[in-house]
Amino acid sequence: HFDLTRWKLAERALQMALQRERELRERVQNFTQRIIDVIPQPVYVKDAQSHYVMVNEAFAQDLQRPAAELIGATPEMFGSSEDHVQMVYAEDHQVLAGEVILKEEKRRHSVTGRESYRLISKRSSIDAAGQPVIIGANFNITSWREAEERAARASEAKSVFLASMSHEIRTPLGGVIGMLRLALRKEVLSEGTRDKLMISLASAEHLLTIINDILDFSKIEAGQLLLEDIEFDLRDTLKESLQIFNEH
Repeated sequence: HFDLTRWKLAERALQMALQRERELRERVQNFTQRIIDVIPQPVYVKDAQSHYVMVNEAFAQDLQRPAAELIGATPEMFGSSEDHVQMVYAEDHQVLAGEVILKEEKRRHSVTGRESYRLISKRSSIDAAGQPVIIGANFNITSWREAEERAARASEAKSVFLASMSHEIRTPLGGVIGMLRLALRKEVLSEGTRDKLMISLASAEHLLTIINDILDFSKIEAGQLLLEDIEFDLRDTLKESLQIFNEH
């Protein structure tokens, strides 16, 4: 007869410890899954052979497949071109070698076929079993880039509009300035009339200066605006500015 009590108790304790370890690992995995599912952009984890071992809900929705079907999948299973698949494998090798991938990419979506802009981030880590893994995220920034393009087109249209309007306004304004100067050449003018014509000419010339300043916005956007350092008399400038408010 052999007393196996100690062995059975030790075996039972070992089984209970293994059970607790499994339960702890499952809780940690479930907790990690819940964390990445909260992220509204595609996030995934791949092993050293580029097999997907964890994906979040946004990743599954982006590929329009259940998350369970994506576990164990490889890059060539998503309908991408051969060149793109090879690029993904090359990047995964670089990440496993210690590099960090952070880039912007524009390509057609493998499912929808729509061109989209993606900000791609990848880096390596060690999983709970001590094995190297690749952690990646794809941020869809298409709406940002399209908004930037619309803003650029709107800015270009605004610049064209300002330039066109400025040229259109300067033409009749030049005629007004010319006629005022001709009127001031007449010698038979009363003092009050001459002052009024002088104020009108000064106002027209100021308006022309403002229109020319509007054209400078185009130069500012093109980086071609040159600043001038010109001396002026402050008293004369103030006197000329206030002259239009004097009562005659």
